[in-house]
This record gives sequence, structure tokens and C-alpha cells, in this order.
Amino acid sequence: MPTYIDPVHKIAHNKVMVIDGQTVITGSFNFTKSVEEGNAENLLVINNPPELVQNGEQSNKCRFAHQERWKVRPAKLN
Repeated sequence: MPTYIDPVHKIAHNKVMVIDGQTVITGSFNFTKSVEEGNAENLLVINNPPELVQNGEQSNKCRFAHQERWKVRPAKLN
């Protein structure tokens, strides 16, 4: 899956995912091991909310307009 970064904003802490045009996932939850094991985070999954899907898609399109595809850099070997 291609990954994109936001070079315009120092911190892009806006997490909104729209899946298959039917499900919106949002919240503070970062999909990392440390969050799963130690943080107090929240995650909201909303199924088939037409207005939220439309708003989420518009928000993502706006943010995506200035993002760049992240390029994996080869690891440095010591």
C-alpha cells in the first residue's frame, strides 16, 4: 500500500480513514505496538454514515492534495 507524508504541516495529527465508502474510522489511536500496549487512546468506528463518509472523503482529498509519496530509504549497514 502506498504511504504518503505531509511536508506542509509540522504535525499532521488528523486521523480519518474512509474504508470502501461505508465505514469511517477516527480517533487518537496510532496503529503502533506502543499505543496498543501502553497508551490511553480512543478509536471510533462508524458504519455507513453517509454524511460522515462524504465529509471524511472531502477532508482526505484536501489533505492529500499537498502530500508526497514516502520513499523507503535503504537501511545503513554498519
